[in-house]
Amino acid sequence: AFKAYIAEHNSTLVPQWYKTSNGFALGGWVQNRRRNKKNGKLSKEKIKQLDRLGFIWDKYEDQWNEGYKIFKEYKAEHNSVLVPSRHKLPDGFPLGKWVARQRIEKNINKISDHKIAKLDAVGFVWDINELNWNEGFEAFKYFKSIHNSSLIPSDYKTSDGFDIRSWASHQRQYKKKGSLADLRVRQLDAV
Repeated sequence: AFKAYIAEHNSTLVPQWYKTSNGFALGGWVQNRRRNKKNGKLSKEKIKQLDRLGFIWDKYEDQWNEGYKIFKEYKAEHNSVLVPSRHKLPDGFPLGKWVARQRIEKNINKISDHKIAKLDAVGFVWDINELNWNEGFEAFKYFKSIHNSSLIPSDYKTSDGFDIRSWASHQRQYKKKGSLADLRVRQLDAV
């Protein structure tokens, strides 16, 4: 039944509740193989047989690896690691949600060091707010170095369209409210 499923669906990932047309609980059978292997109750020969068919022993790890592969493809195609939160592939894979999930899992310490290292190696951005602030700060520093002023004209934008005046205005508002971190205040004062 497993071989027939692979042939029909071109996949070895069987949904947990899947039953064949004759009523065989193939999803349960797959779950039992995983459990038996984990508990040392599946022979090496059966493991090899299933491996040859591409059996997925850890569906969550497999899904993560698929997301990672798609993320790297996105980066190569778009020359960016910043995936819009609602971005989906034509086949429906929610890459934007996958990326957001990695950030959440890191924040709650639910992602392995191995996965963090793999994502770091391809330039994954863990903190979008920090990235945005740093980009604004660098643009502000550049503007001030050229114009020797922190008063930015209302129509001024960087060559890539970044609105430095708006960014600087927000920083002033945050400082006035007391919500701008001391480190950032010191960075801005040092410019």
